[in-house]
Amino acid sequence: MELLTPSHIIESNNQILNEKKNLTSIKRLIRECNSLYSIYPSVVVNVVSDEITITITENINNKTYNYKFVLRDGYPFKPPRIFFNNRPYIDFLKMNGDYEKNIVKKVRGQDCLCCYSVNCAENWTPAIKLNVIIDEIKGILQFKRDVINSFLGQKIEQTYNIPHGCISSYLI
Repeated sequence: MELLTPSHIIESNNQILNEKKNLTSIKRLIRECNSLYSIYPSVVVNVVSDEITITITENINNKTYNYKFVLRDGYPFKPPRIFFNNRPYIDFLKMNGDYEKNIVKKVRGQDCLCCYSVNCAENWTPAIKLNVIIDEIKGILQFKRDVINSFLGQKIEQTYNIPHGCISSYLI
């Protein structure tokens, strides 16, 4: 598989990780980064004091997405702090208003997106890798888009007296 992240960045990342010898999970992080290099065009590793920050950037349909993971001592047994587009991931999971909460309850069977997420401490296991978290973020993003499309389809059907489900059937 072709590496998308430039080789000089990969070398720099590996050097940064290898210098952090007191962290027990370095071998795992190097393996995780190696798998990310072939998927994402930009994977950058930084170390500040006892935290390792991995920032991943990708462009989908001319829109840039940034995923940032702050790994503290104890990773993978403790979850990383997760940021999506420079905002805490937990903020991305929050819902605005009862309508969104009702939809999540109806579709997902849970009270919130947080309970569904690996971001929830109860759902975290050491087997979860960074690419799984990114896949979850993409899934939540698609879920939110689907909810918006469904809501707009229903509004159009109501506004123009179109039979129920006619437009919505094309959206999902």
